[in-house]
Amino acid sequence: MKLKQVAKWLCVSCLPLTLNACSQGPDPEPATHVELNLSPKNYAEAEATLAQIDTLQKVDAARAHTALLKLQPKLDELNHLVARIEPEPGRFVSFYEPQPGMIGISETGPAQGRHLLDSAKVNQLSAVELFQNLMPSSAPPEALVQAQAREVTAHLTELPKDNDSPIGQNMSCTPSKDLSLGKGTVGNVPGAEGVASSAQELTGSDGPWWAANACYKSGDFRGCYPNWGGGGYAYASAKTSFFQIAPYSGDTVYVRFQYEGSTRFTDPVFPGQWGGWWWHSDSFWDCCFICACGVRDYNRRQHRWDILNASGDAFHWTFAFKWSCGSTGSCDQSP
Repeated sequence: MKLKQVAKWLCVSCLPLTLNACSQGPDPEPATHVELNLSPKNYAEAEATLAQIDTLQKVDAARAHTALLKLQPKLDELNHLVARIEPEPGRFVSFYEPQPGMIGISETGPAQGRHLLDSAKVNQLSAVELFQNLMPSSAPPEALVQAQAREVTAHLTELPKDNDSPIGQNMSCTPSKDLSLGKGTVGNVPGAEGVASSAQELTGSDGPWWAANACYKSGDFRGCYPNWGGGGYAYASAKTSFFQIAPYSGDTVYVRFQYEGSTRFTDPVFPGQWGGWWWHSDSFWDCCFICACGVRDYNRRQHRWDILNASGDAFHWTFAFKWSCGSTGSCDQSP
């Protein structure tokens, strides 16, 4: 069994937008003339810029698209991008290190077509092995190799936080104690009226297909929302969580993931794309010396997914959280 911990995601992020409905002074500056901060120093500044770009998309889509392209390198920096490859035209796989010892893997691309990543491949291969699998003629960059080394070191030194015994002192092969911290929470942010845009695949008519084929069917807390409008969120104290979204009408939306109250990534998803993520809490190895059944277990931490800047947009989405998986490794598998 590999010593690895992977925070896995694929492509998205979004933020709430507040508009000044009335004022006593002069009219606010038109969105087309607002100066955008394309070099944000932190996530708060980046989210403020994304909210401005969301407003701009409705009046000047070309400028909004250009601004987003210029902002993307800064988002990559904030998201701690390590490497990005394009194994097939228009389909990108990115590797992130949101914190030392944790590697994130994402895929973005058209909603239609073959997806390069699945839960089996991502859980069976290390980040470096996955890079080599997708790009056999290219050597993995040194930054990714070093991130991989930090990941292995983290697994060797991580101690359990939610379990009764420190690593190496549990003398049985029974699953470790699972501390339930309550059920998950889901909510929505109502969408606004009147933003016209052409629909792309998947479309609104694919709602039944999404429910039958894309929505998660298991997990301790899950949700399935085809044909959704406006923003939404879901959170729970979990060991692993899974999230997918497919915008089909309106403008760019964004998915933000927070772990223990701290933002880990924020990325755009365009109509016609399909984004999916896996996030794993920090983990440790539970060594059963008597029967040699060393297995990976996950600490339980709060995971939160937000769909932001989605006013007037339409999309399909689904999520699942898992925590009652003990130390059997079943938390790894997509529900």
